[in-house]
Amino acid sequence: PFDDCSDASRVLADVSGLGTDATRSASTTCVAGIRGAAVSFDDQRDSASADGTLARGERIAVSAFIQPRSTARGALVSKGTLGSTAFELSLSRGQLVFTVELTNGRRVTSRAPVSKGTWSHVAGVYDGTFIFLFLNGQLVGQIAAAGGIRDAESSILFGTNARADAFDGLLDEIWISTDPVTAADI
Repeated sequence: PFDDCSDASRVLADVSGLGTDATRSASTTCVAGIRGAAVSFDDQRDSASADGTLARGERIAVSAFIQPRSTARGALVSKGTLGSTAFELSLSRGQLVFTVELTNGRRVTSRAPVSKGTWSHVAGVYDGTFIFLFLNGQLVGQIAAAGGIRDAESSILFGTNARADAFDGLLDEIWISTDPVTAADI
């Protein structure tokens, strides 16, 4: 949840019990969030990463509270390399974007408009059959895409991706799961 963000430490504790703490770059700052503290990302050097692994399979759910200063571009949460992406929740040209790359190489993306300057809850879910995109708890996108998620041997990145698509804004309450997730969970 980033509530432990402080000038005293760059470590952001994982509260899931799995011990996958994140480390934020020295240039990120801690600010008031939607609940408790949040992390502010505002330039190309700002990022946070967690080196934990996610179970390979057919499911991923990613959610966060965001307050973008710009919706032009920027990765919110991603797992991938320059050559492959397992999943990415991002902003591009005024839209929230959720992308999953399948084991067959197919990239599936759902998009919906998102506003800057206000807190929004955003989520992307892939259940092995469909990609779902949520904005403030409402389903705003659904695309059929059966298959497994491509494995990308990389860290989970927050506020950027392997291509250095930097997010400009605040991130808070990031949640990632490989368990089955319903719309009610979001």
